[in-house]
Amino acid sequence: MTSDDPLATPDWFPTSLDPERNVTFVQMTRDTFRQSAFHHEAIVRAGDSTLKIPIDQLTRLKPSVPSHFILHTTFCASTLLARYLEDLPCCFVLREPRLLTQLSLESYSDSWPGWFTTSLNLLGRAYPSDAATIIKLHDFCNWLGGPILDRDPRIRIVFLYNPLRTHLLQILKNQRRSGAHKHATGYPMMLVPALAKAVAGRLSDAQYAAATWLINAHLCGRLLARPDAERVLVMDGQCVVSDPQHAVLAVAEHFGLASDEIRTSLVKLRPSTRHAKSRGRAYDGAMLAADLASAERACGEDVEAAIAWARRLCPELVGVFECVRGRTNARRFAAPIV
Repeated sequence: MTSDDPLATPDWFPTSLDPERNVTFVQMTRDTFRQSAFHHEAIVRAGDSTLKIPIDQLTRLKPSVPSHFILHTTFCASTLLARYLEDLPCCFVLREPRLLTQLSLESYSDSWPGWFTTSLNLLGRAYPSDAATIIKLHDFCNWLGGPILDRDPRIRIVFLYNPLRTHLLQILKNQRRSGAHKHATGYPMMLVPALAKAVAGRLSDAQYAAATWLINAHLCGRLLARPDAERVLVMDGQCVVSDPQHAVLAVAEHFGLASDEIRTSLVKLRPSTRHAKSRGRAYDGAMLAADLASAERACGEDVEAAIAWARRLCPELVGVFECVRGRTNARRFAAPIV
């Protein structure tokens, strides 16, 4: 790539693959990336500043720096973690790029592996001052964790989760606020036969929420069963809320980014008092706790029933995240910030 090539930096950002297999790019700036909770918002604002290139013409494009990924069980502080990482020196952070979400839902074809590799390379482009690109995926993309690790031995993954009870409370309180239901329909439930059979039937909202957690536990377990499982750091999302300095340091160390400059910047890091997805709205750990307590009062019986249902359906999956909690905590506090 030459210095005057429009694709030399992320200023032309890939958004989607059309039926003719052209990649659509929109013109962005670093400030636009930072101001958007999710980049589809910025894409809408970009309007007609677009560029289309056949994906077959993009296969030689290579990322300039390593890419690392955040997978998550949803509503577990993954956006907050991305915000914190975005404030560190030398980190270019993407939040839920639509291109990978589209590919994660696309029917398989012989061309899919090539499209996937090219998409990772396109999203891996960074600005000259950056040491790494960090990509927070949509939770529908969690099944891509294995293929992502297979593409480059330098790639590292952080898998954030909520304990099952917290996950259910978060999903139910947000569903009642937004009216959204049946989030499980975007997940590859067929990977666990018991889940595939259950989701095909009539389930309550709480059971659907439990099903999404169980499939993510399955996907996380598959990553931890790999010979290179040390490339995956599993972390309770509450650590990001309650102790961001050490949580972000643990992630930076895992990504190979814990330089003296980053350690110094972490000294100034304080728990956020703004909602990660809407920085204009006040929100902190105390407000989150109050929200969860309110959801417990409103939905506690449904949550208890869904937990019991999950234990009956997939008892081997309920403890997947719990079994790594001690190891994760040990790694979190392995080194001082300064």
